[in-house]
Amino acid sequence: MKSVVFVLDVVSIVPTDFAYFFHTRQGGNWAWRLNRCLKVHRVFECIERMTSHSSFPMAFRLGRILFYLLVLIHLTGCAYYSLNVYIGFGYDGWTIENYGNSSEGQFVNLYVRCLHWATVILADEGDNSKASLVIELLFRCYFTLKGHILVGTIIAIVASIFGNNRRKLTRFRQQLDGIKTYMAFRHVDEEMQDRVLKWATFMWEERKFQNSENDLEILPVPLRRSIAKAAQMDTFQRVQLFVDCEPQFLEELIMRLELQVFSPGDLICRKGDVGKEMYIVRSGTLQVVSEQGEVFANLAQGSVFGEISLLSIFTKHENRRTANVQSFSYSELFSLSSGDFKEVLESFPVAREKMIAKSRELLKDRTLSEVVHTNADEDTDLSYKIERLQNLSQETVLLIESFTKTIITDTVKLKKRLAALEALASNRERPHPTRTKAKLAFAQTPV
Repeated sequence: MKSVVFVLDVVSIVPTDFAYFFHTRQGGNWAWRLNRCLKVHRVFECIERMTSHSSFPMAFRLGRILFYLLVLIHLTGCAYYSLNVYIGFGYDGWTIENYGNSSEGQFVNLYVRCLHWATVILADEGDNSKASLVIELLFRCYFTLKGHILVGTIIAIVASIFGNNRRKLTRFRQQLDGIKTYMAFRHVDEEMQDRVLKWATFMWEERKFQNSENDLEILPVPLRRSIAKAAQMDTFQRVQLFVDCEPQFLEELIMRLELQVFSPGDLICRKGDVGKEMYIVRSGTLQVVSEQGEVFANLAQGSVFGEISLLSIFTKHENRRTANVQSFSYSELFSLSSGDFKEVLESFPVAREKMIAKSRELLKDRTLSEVVHTNADEDTDLSYKIERLQNLSQETVLLIESFTKTIITDTVKLKKRLAALEALASNRERPHPTRTKAKLAFAQTPV
């Protein structure tokens, strides 16, 4: 409330319109409404917020340019009308006549004529009317120059808006031409060429030629984590394997997801293959088919399959796929590998215990020995950790021995230097033999 903006907002909504009832001169004095202009900064703020929050920012930018242009034409027409009022309607060939008895009405007729003049002068089409006063010539020169600047500004803004998409399209076409040249040089069959071209067209039309996940790299890690959580948390919580798991554990799994794109007819997993990934359908349609092509089920957006493959880290036997899954349309899937799953479990011991319990429950059709091999897996991890500790201890011992040798060497050098200094000091304090004999002879000489 102490800011200047708050004061301007309050003053702008003061009901000065009631002054019209007391000062009715030609329909009221327009100056009583000037306080409304103090709120014009809110218009720009509103447009900026709509542009930043909208899913169609380009449409809002074009709409903003059109809005500014209409306002500028309106203000130019108002200035032309005011000059006509000052000079007088019909004064010369440059002013307009006041058609008071026109069927369109006096206000509509005058406003449309002023708006037309403003549009012509700002569009740089030239004003063929003859001006007889200097003020008219200056007025026309000013708005003609303003029209030149306006046209150039609009062209620059529109070019900057569409320039980015044009650059992306040019880069896409260059890469597509390179793919075509490669396929022609390698004599790729027409069916495969048609399949590649359809995939490229789909990627461009869906605006997924650039990986949308890379656009999030400008955001800090907490924001990216929050976005991923909002997009995939509900899907993870619906999976039977992850029911009742702690949110932090699910967040770490979500951050390990990798995006994969499949074309129609692509086989995502084959029956009998070793499963090492779990898939989440982001978009598109998948089909569970038999080896003869019979469709058993359809998988749509939000479907999850292959989660049992993650439990293979708790058993010695590798998990095999039980069905064929192929893409019916262009599909986007998130994948989570068993390696990432195992790495995340190392940081969440409670979730690990839950996964072990659920593996015993979900893999109940296997023998007990296969599921109980979780202890063997834990023993493997423990032996690996012990081996790492042994290596670290050996490195530490080597470092201590090296430091000890360095200390001993430096100590020996220091002792030698101290001994040299002591010898030098003792030599300075010891009397010279020639000087001693001279002193004795002088002492024995009789006086």
